[in-house]
Amino acid sequence: MFQRWLLPQTYHSAVLFFAMGVFGALTAWISFSLIHVAMENIRFLRMFGGVAIMEGGLTQLAEIIAYGLLSLAFYLCFKVCEVELVARWRARASQPQTPSTIR
Repeated sequence: MFQRWLLPQTYHSAVLFFAMGVFGALTAWISFSLIHVAMENIRFLRMFGGVAIMEGGLTQLAEIIAYGLLSLAFYLCFKVCEVELVARWRARASQPQTPSTIR
């Protein structure tokens, strides 16, 4: 029953296009300056060592990794929507043009 919700083939193209935009925006929002923050965190850990660990440097590194994985998940959802929309577009383009299919 719940597997139907996971199939992109069951959704209208407009819904997939909207979802693709949302997933793209979420990917950009989460990954914005994530690399800069990660590099600064690693520099902090290397420079201060044990004190940095006591101050929560490893916790922050774990949060950065979690945000990176979340950004990757949103990107994969974006790509699923994109692939489905392109497949529909190609299938429609390969159909012979009859007066009933021309819009």
